[in-house]
Amino acid sequence: SGSFASQEARMRTVMMLNEITAEMPKHVRLLKESVRSPDDSVRMFSFGMVDAMEKRINDQIHSRLVQFRAAATEDGKAAAARELAALYWEYVYTGLADKEYRVIMMREAGNYAELALRRMKDDPVLLSLLGRIALSGRRYDDALRYFQDAMARSPNPDKLLPYIAEIYYIRRDYASVRKVFAEHSGFTHDPTLAPLVSLWTGA
Repeated sequence: SGSFASQEARMRTVMMLNEITAEMPKHVRLLKESVRSPDDSVRMFSFGMVDAMEKRINDQIHSRLVQFRAAATEDGKAAAARELAALYWEYVYTGLADKEYRVIMMREAGNYAELALRRMKDDPVLLSLLGRIALSGRRYDDALRYFQDAMARSPNPDKLLPYIAEIYYIRRDYASVRKVFAEHSGFTHDPTLAPLVSLWTGA
């Protein structure tokens, strides 16, 4: 399978996939870096922004926990659990949680997502979220299954293909990486993904 990609192509793929599937949004990354700035005003402003983000997520988690505990029906509990899963995951992917706290937040996100999935088995957002959690935890078999299930149910399945390609890439299954890009024409219409399609398919 190594014949499908030169070393240069593989390096470019790593860089592009990392950018596309990076969990931490660029603006959060910049804020986190600015917190360490030697400029007092930049540092204080950035710290205030990060603090406000943490407070917003914490307040929303508290509100949804109240809803979850007060829900009178299983569907009500599932709806609150779905939102809680997304909020706990937001803590992880924004990089607001430090290493130790990140493990706890990831576990909470997974627990609530699985709870919600019992009532919403065909929800592509939940399936995708569980895929991202599994991928972050290096549970690649689980991640692949969740992403494939999400793709089968999603109105925009191409959005999930970079994650599937990343899993195959991590496994050094370059033939499958190429196949993923070759079989989904939707990629070629996405300017973010077009360079990857071209790199692996010659399109």
